[in-house]
Amino acid sequence: MKLTTLQDREMSKKVDCVITQSEQGKKVYQNISTIKHTPTTVEASQLEPVAVQDLSADTIHTGRVLIVQTVGDAHISSKDHYNSSSSFIQLVISDGDVTKLDNVLVVVVANYRLPGKGPIQKEVALAFPAGVVLAIKEPNVVQNSNFSVVHIANPDDDIEFIEDVNHCHLVDRHADWKESLAARLPKDIEGWRLRGNDFYTQGRYGRALSCYDLGLAGFDKDHSILQLNKLAALLALQRYHECIPLGLILLQKLPQEIKVYARMGKAYYALGLYEQASDSYKKLLKISPKYEEAVLYTKKCKERIEERDNGIYDLKSIRQQAKSTSENPFEQFVDCSEYIGPVDIIQTETMGRGLIVTRDVPLGTLLIVSKGVGVLDQEYKEENMPGLIKQAIKSNPLAKKQLSVLYSGEEDVAKSKNINNNKNPTTTENNVNQTYLDDPLSQIPLDDERIQRIIRYNTYHEYEQPTCGVWPIPSLINHSCLGNVTRFLIGDMMFIHATTNIKANQEIMANYTCRILPSYAARMSWLDEYFGVKICHCQLCQFDQQDTEISRTARDKLDSVYRHKFTQKTLKLVDVPLLENHMRAVKNTYRDKEGRQLALDLFSPLTAIALAYQSVDHHKCLDTYFEILRVTGITVDLSDAENRALTLSQTPIKFTTTCPQKPWYFESIYTFMHLAHYSFIIKKVMQARLFLALYRLASNLFQGWSTQEQNIHKLRTGVDKKLLAFNDTIEFTN
Repeated sequence: MKLTTLQDREMSKKVDCVITQSEQGKKVYQNISTIKHTPTTVEASQLEPVAVQDLSADTIHTGRVLIVQTVGDAHISSKDHYNSSSSFIQLVISDGDVTKLDNVLVVVVANYRLPGKGPIQKEVALAFPAGVVLAIKEPNVVQNSNFSVVHIANPDDDIEFIEDVNHCHLVDRHADWKESLAARLPKDIEGWRLRGNDFYTQGRYGRALSCYDLGLAGFDKDHSILQLNKLAALLALQRYHECIPLGLILLQKLPQEIKVYARMGKAYYALGLYEQASDSYKKLLKISPKYEEAVLYTKKCKERIEERDNGIYDLKSIRQQAKSTSENPFEQFVDCSEYIGPVDIIQTETMGRGLIVTRDVPLGTLLIVSKGVGVLDQEYKEENMPGLIKQAIKSNPLAKKQLSVLYSGEEDVAKSKNINNNKNPTTTENNVNQTYLDDPLSQIPLDDERIQRIIRYNTYHEYEQPTCGVWPIPSLINHSCLGNVTRFLIGDMMFIHATTNIKANQEIMANYTCRILPSYAARMSWLDEYFGVKICHCQLCQFDQQDTEISRTARDKLDSVYRHKFTQKTLKLVDVPLLENHMRAVKNTYRDKEGRQLALDLFSPLTAIALAYQSVDHHKCLDTYFEILRVTGITVDLSDAENRALTLSQTPIKFTTTCPQKPWYFESIYTFMHLAHYSFIIKKVMQARLFLALYRLASNLFQGWSTQEQNIHKLRTGVDKKLLAFNDTIEFTN
């Protein structure tokens, strides 16, 4: 199906319709703003040209590029005339004779960042002046009620400005374009420098880089000033790997130029090469001892090295960084180093690759701190994550290699088995990032479809928070409903701790569902839909699998009944008998009706009973929370607390208790806090202090909260500040 154009109208009417009438513009935007299109990172020169006449409506022209010239200045339109951030740009473009309507098309550009230093319309006209030649990559054509438009949602990736008269896609029929283009372009290297600097000042770093490259290619490839400016543009574009070789060339020519050292330091720092970054800044300080940025980043390099080598982090400071960027869903990053603890990569018998610990680690050990790829607010995930990931792998070869070996479906696993690879990768604690870079999976092209599958099977969603993304090293951790590690996010960094003692060479397992999903059917359905996990071999699932299909189906129905009857109401004492009847019905579906271990189907109704008792019977409420511990498989030895003399002194006590044989859950945080709270109310102070210590540890492992942050949160929920004044600790015994 070809485009629907306005051949029954005059050209002037067409231009007036799409440029000057803001209401029509709003309608166009509303119709196309929901279109999802993953941007390409392929250069326009590598795509096949397509003519306007050959475009099809409601089609994304994958692998094609539209070479066009703008007709008249661009025009700004807005859904909200008082908010420029909701504006979009309208262009009229042509790829030939503008008097022939078949050659003319409307383009709507969303998400274009203007400098914001002058009137919006003037800045738009400067960004897209009349006669500028554009390469629109993989044009997304959308049919409106009256005509078709090209929708551009990612202008930084989807548009290239052609400023080279020898561009491979400027053919004979573009002779007049070449002539006008040549007339507008600089005639010497200084002109290219000034033009590039102007774009750089506007924040158009890609266009600035193009100008510097054209100046270097056309006049003097060794021009130091243009190379220095190119280094700045590459840095602004976050193409850090390309900064290093260029910076080394410049250092040979300009050994006293502080800008080279500063830019090299930033590039090394962004790549996590902190020793090299520190060395660059120290050399800079020898030339300019008071250079503030060098002083600051020399200190930061020391902090990052301490984090990377020893796993020592200031979580409160990191969380404050994340809050400062939380207003922008595309800047969820924090400044801290990655960390790989006593961890190794293995090939499992049934679940592909996995991670193990290389030595015995106790509960609470920090195992991994990992930086995510494509991290952003979950609201924007579907549309923008593929583009962010493609941009990341374009600028960071290591990220590309890490992502390329992640699970992307059984079809790719089957393909990888046919690839000959004689290398046997090995790892140590310090080179996990280098492991499996020669894995057969890395040789399968990382195209759009595979990126989408990698996102499907490896995206991590933070519970009750909008953040999501892909974390390459943690993505190698296999699933168990009884995982032995916990994960929490601060910005784009994931922190992974052990939630029980883990023996050397034991596999690290994480609960992909993040929270307790009591029903076996609900767990497996969720795991299959989001991660392609079709079976789990954990003890909980083994118990469920031993029951009959009829019993499992009955429990699933009971869980649905519970959620329908009790989750949307304020629970009262009269509800307790109903909840107890529900629990008896659940127990009757178990093979071992009374002695069932890990009876997680009882977790929700028990929690509801505790809520019903909380204001009328504190003893029964406390007993109910102890029962919650039991059904979730967690045992706590209270003998140390019971044998200690009562003391209200705030001097910290180190309680001892046996290490849990079953891992903690996220919900354990609240269970421990409730046990502390109600124990304190009924005057069991030492028991309350022990459970408070357990709560503090669990909150730190599952949330990364400091004692101060815990106290602030719990004071708001009504916990006695006298209880929160205690700051005791826990030591586990085997």
